[in-house]
Amino acid sequence: MNGEGAGCEPRAAHPPEPSPFIDLSCILIPAHNEASVVGATLTTLLEGLDPGIEVLVACNGCRDATAEVARGFGDRVRVLEIEQASKTAALNAATEVAGKGAHVVLDADIQFPGIDASRLVDALEAEGALAVEPVPRMNLDHSSFGVRGYYAVWLALHGDKPGKIGGGVLGLSAAARARLGTFPDIIADDGWVRAHFETSELVYLTDCTSVVEAPRTVGDLIRIKTRSRLGNKQLRQRFPHLRGASVDTGGWGSKLRRLSPRLWVHVPTYVWVTVRAERRARAQARDLASYVWERDESSR
Repeated sequence: MNGEGAGCEPRAAHPPEPSPFIDLSCILIPAHNEASVVGATLTTLLEGLDPGIEVLVACNGCRDATAEVARGFGDRVRVLEIEQASKTAALNAATEVAGKGAHVVLDADIQFPGIDASRLVDALEAEGALAVEPVPRMNLDHSSFGVRGYYAVWLALHGDKPGKIGGGVLGLSAAARARLGTFPDIIADDGWVRAHFETSELVYLTDCTSVVEAPRTVGDLIRIKTRSRLGNKQLRQRFPHLRGASVDTGGWGSKLRRLSPRLWVHVPTYVWVTVRAERRARAQARDLASYVWERDESSR
């Protein structure tokens, strides 16, 4: 998921009004300088979306036209602006003004069709599920040979594990949000959410798909993998008591030896990216106070 670290309470640039439909389900889209992608995200989302589902774009610390692009969709999209560049602060502020029904957190650079979003909300409302995720699909059309090779190995190792890929979408029921409370100032917000639930409480909807744009370059891939590893380290350090917070992310060496021979040509790239990201994460973990959020700019 994308955003920047939080360090203080959010300050509203434009004080929002509470949702006029108090029981309405809502799709929350935290967005930090996402003017280049949020329009496409909203276009895909609104097509086929149940009109009874609210859409709220939570612009945080934006210095571009993100809010203006979102407002261009008229009454179908509500826009909240806060000064602080922080995904978790944006989520906390948006939760305060959104309806009290199910909430779906959608990253601003993820393509998620409205009909699938409606199915996801239906699952939360009708089946009583606590947390629901779609099936993520990596779009590698614009990625380099090295990036495609890395993900070929990565998906072979992890692609069959629900929630492991991270599709940029997570649906939460009212009961789930009550369990979570306020989002803390952390990098791995999605990991923090999942750590509050047993595996059996996370529903994986096979008839819903979100599209994740893979990085174009290996350099951008290393940056986002560094952020992921750093976020996991911070999560285990600050919340060791949470379910899954202390899970070891290593042990992939033995799994590599069981890969299909056709993937062996990509193993050196996979190992290089993994080792490089781990070393960078360890270095950054020594001075988290000065950490600057890293994201993939190549797919934007």
